[in-house]
Amino acid sequence: MEATVPGMVWLVAVQFGLYAAGWLLCARLMARERAAALHWAAFMLLLGLGFWLASERDESRSFWAYSGAGFAFLASYLALHRGLECFVHRPPDDRGHLLLLALAGVTLAILGPGAEQAPARVVISYGGGALLMLRLVLALRRPLQAEYGRRVAHLIAAPGYLLIVAVSLRALRQALDWEHAYELHRADHLSQALLFGYLVGAALFNFSFIALVTLRVLQRLHHLSRHDELTGLANRRVLDEAIEREWQRLQRTGAGFAVVMLDLDHFKQINDTHGHAAGDGVLAVTAERLREAARRTDLVARLGGEEFLVLMPATELPAALAAAERLLERLRERPCEAGGLSLGVTASAGVAVARAQDPDAQAALRRADLALYRAKSQGRDRVEAGDNP
Repeated sequence: MEATVPGMVWLVAVQFGLYAAGWLLCARLMARERAAALHWAAFMLLLGLGFWLASERDESRSFWAYSGAGFAFLASYLALHRGLECFVHRPPDDRGHLLLLALAGVTLAILGPGAEQAPARVVISYGGGALLMLRLVLALRRPLQAEYGRRVAHLIAAPGYLLIVAVSLRALRQALDWEHAYELHRADHLSQALLFGYLVGAALFNFSFIALVTLRVLQRLHHLSRHDELTGLANRRVLDEAIEREWQRLQRTGAGFAVVMLDLDHFKQINDTHGHAAGDGVLAVTAERLREAARRTDLVARLGGEEFLVLMPATELPAALAAAERLLERLRERPCEAGGLSLGVTASAGVAVARAQDPDAQAALRRADLALYRAKSQGRDRVEAGDNP
């Protein structure tokens, strides 16, 4: 046996072990992605175990060095599959995973480590690995595309495609040449090329996983920079940008826009009586009801505290007043279920429409705020219009 082959097997085993240690550390640091990181650590650890067992192969043909290595490789692909299911928040197919794992284990146990069964063992190990990886790519292609887009999903899946091709070619060569056993530890150029491919593939897999986590973190940070964390509504930054766009459209085309400013009535009593957890629940339910009642073209934002605003493009005052009445009706029609409590909630609203002669884009908001103050002072749970012509 050439000295380079067992040395490369050891090198690949150590590399996968280091990757596994890295993902275990990530699992401690990333609470949101802990389940996926632990599975990816198991994926790397099982691969490393498989290569370590393969490096112990000799003419004594121990069961663990031959059949055990093949089982570890196949089990690693299932750990990878389950980890990605956890990452995309898809219910794991545990029954299917266990069935495949049991089938692989029984088959390899029946074949045993003998030299005469080596070709069948190679075909099952590599062919089974290709099928498991293909199953993984097909099952998770759509969830990855939905979150990251088609191009990124294909780039992330590229290491899987390469692995499918590499192990399929290995299985095919063995199937076409049953007289020679193309086992991993054999000293030939194909084994060396395959081991080198595993070295490169390991790096690509881990870069792909890191890219998935990084992209998700960046998307989450971008979302949090533009949305209210509690309610998921647009924040003041997004609202100001949208109002400025509508203001510019008003100056160009004369198409006005309306704003409805809402404030929950007696919200402080909810916090004082039932606690802030109940108050947060009421705010979340209110946000959801406002989203449901608003049009697709409307923007619903949280201004802060218990105050919300709905921006209505291309809307005149009568339509805006009618929409505000519908919003208040949606809030009062049934109690809010929050923190195990059923709490009745109402709101007051001020409505204003932007004018072409306004000094700036925020003028309509100031009039809506004054109208909201009048609604509060005149009994609450009502709509008041701003000083519009």
